[in-house]
Amino acid sequence: MATEEPITLLDQWGLKVVSPEQALICCHCQNALRIGADYVLQHIASHQSVESIARDLLERHLKTFELNDVAQLNSRIPFTTAQITVIRKLWSIISSQPDLRLNTSEIEVDGDEEDSEEGEEDDDDEDDDEEDDEDGEDGEDDGGHEDDNYFPDDHAADAGSLIPLVDNHSTGSDILSELIFKLSILLCRDEFTDGQPSSSALVYISGILAFITDGAGFQTPRLYTPTISTLLHLPLLLFPEDSLPCRQYPHLKIPARPGRDHLEILNSVRCRYMCAGSLTPLGEMISLLDYGRRMLRSEPPTFFVRWSDDRQTIFFDDHGLHMDQFRGFARSLSDSATDWYNQLMHQWQPDVSLGGIRDSFSNNTPGYSFVYDSANRLNDAYLQLSTRVCGMGPAALIQNGEWDLPAIIEYLQLHDRGLHALGGAMAVSDGECLASVRCLPPWYEMVR
Repeated sequence: MATEEPITLLDQWGLKVVSPEQALICCHCQNALRIGADYVLQHIASHQSVESIARDLLERHLKTFELNDVAQLNSRIPFTTAQITVIRKLWSIISSQPDLRLNTSEIEVDGDEEDSEEGEEDDDDEDDDEEDDEDGEDGEDDGGHEDDNYFPDDHAADAGSLIPLVDNHSTGSDILSELIFKLSILLCRDEFTDGQPSSSALVYISGILAFITDGAGFQTPRLYTPTISTLLHLPLLLFPEDSLPCRQYPHLKIPARPGRDHLEILNSVRCRYMCAGSLTPLGEMISLLDYGRRMLRSEPPTFFVRWSDDRQTIFFDDHGLHMDQFRGFARSLSDSATDWYNQLMHQWQPDVSLGGIRDSFSNNTPGYSFVYDSANRLNDAYLQLSTRVCGMGPAALIQNGEWDLPAIIEYLQLHDRGLHALGGAMAVSDGECLASVRCLPPWYEMVR
């Protein structure tokens, strides 16, 4: 089962089968969940860090399992029986041909490993009975882990009766994506043994991320706290889909979410796995993040600065910045913002003097805005701009009576670049960062 180049094969499957965020966050969920996950990832400035850390954790778990027996014994990584079963299935798929097609009977997550390797083919009824017995044995071996109970007992029958588990066209990619989702959930739901966080494989391996590059020391709280925040972010995206799946997972025998009692199901998961102080990786990450933030107050500055005697030059590390250069930088940001907005306005300059704009802060009339004040002559400015942007020029958003989707996307990207330039100009030239935040869309406020 071992391969000579596990990382190469893993990267090949990761690129061809699922992207990192699909693999560890939603794993081929329906469009509703994908839209939600993509919205979060696309509008968080550190989404690349989220993807890289998620991928790094998955690779480390798979690489560790491929160590020889002596190395695994020395590493003392506490994999549970259920986690080992899933990882073995993952490696069996990764080491196979990319065009491999498997059916459900070939990849039972909780089935017996030896039976699957020998390729025994029993009747469906006998397979189901054996799987039920083996599930009970796995639960005992895991020391109380209930990772396979995706619904409370009161709702298991109701959830299973809503959507039948039918799978006539199974592929290796479908199985791989569901197994990655299964492994991610098992890692996040792994409860501590004797209250020791090191008994969780996720907490144990995530500690490796705290090492500096050469492994000779540990990162400072300022550098490691963002990693902790990422580790917190991943379970928060996984648990909702685990508790209330948008679709069925036929290979894992997980039905789609029931039609009722959603709040009760979510609350049971929240109380057990997501509250501060819970004996799970998420609870441990919450404690570590809180501790890291407290340590930040006593940590020295990232770098020191000093001023020249004439107070015109500031030095940091081996660099220096004169105030004339700084003023020129602010001017360049302002000019850049002007250029972006000229393109957004399609070079249109309304005959409006900003100095003559009238506004009434004491006017509490619902719907009042300086835009609609007749003295400002801005009532129809929006319509005029829309007419120019949609129907005039080679970059018009409407071509031949239909919306030009590439032009619309380019215009929205131009809008974002203009906001970045405007925010930088306001922060550097005026020092009013809060004023610039008010001009930004909601997701920028969320990131802040």
